[in-house]
Amino acid sequence: RIYRLYCAACHGPDRQGIGDTPPLPRLAPGNLTAIHSSLSVITHGRPGTAMPGWRHVLDDDQLYVLLAYLYGTPDS
Repeated sequence: RIYRLYCAACHGPDRQGIGDTPPLPRLAPGNLTAIHSSLSVITHGRPGTAMPGWRHVLDDDQLYVLLAYLYGTPDS
C-alpha cells in the first residue's frame, strides 16, 4: 500500500518505471549494503534527479515496511 501511494506514480505499479523514471531493480534480501543505500535514497532523495526524499512524509515504520516490500517482491 505504501509503494502504491508514494512510489507507483513514478516507478509504475510493477516497478517498471514511467517516462524518464527508471525501473526499480529487483533487490536481493540480505544485501545489507543495498538495503542501507535504498533507505538513504528513499529517506533523503537523489540530488539532481526527480527523486524526492520521503523522510518528512514517511515515519520509520512506513520506511521499513516499504523496504520489506521492495526486497520481498519476487521477480515474477
